Amino acid sequence: MGVNHFGTGVTANLVYPGIVETGISRHTGFQKSYLSWFVIGPWAWLVKKSPEQGAQTVIYAAVEPSIEKVNGKIFIDLGEQEIPYLREKDLADSKRLYAISQRWTRLT
Repeated sequence: MGVNHFGTGVTANLVYPGIVETGISRHTGFQKSYLSWFVIGPWAWLVKKSPEQGAQTVIYAAVEPSIEKVNGKIFIDLGEQEIPYLREKDLADSKRLYAISQRWTRLT
């Protein structure tokens, strides 16, 4: 996405808040399953974040002046992260995904 907006002042970054306990899973069948209740449930608290904790990286990316001009990066846990399998070298896939996103959001 950032490739298509060079020179416009628009930046695009990925912000991953982590696994956040929002309560949205109560609307899925998974939370009602035995697997979820007895196997995953007792351990989920180890990785889940509260809504306040999950919002921190999103807020950071939105208001931090030092990253105002940063483009095409990934932010996790209040910092920029390098994820090896997400490389900018595959421009063809990036352009295809961007075109699909535009269609789905009716921007084209």
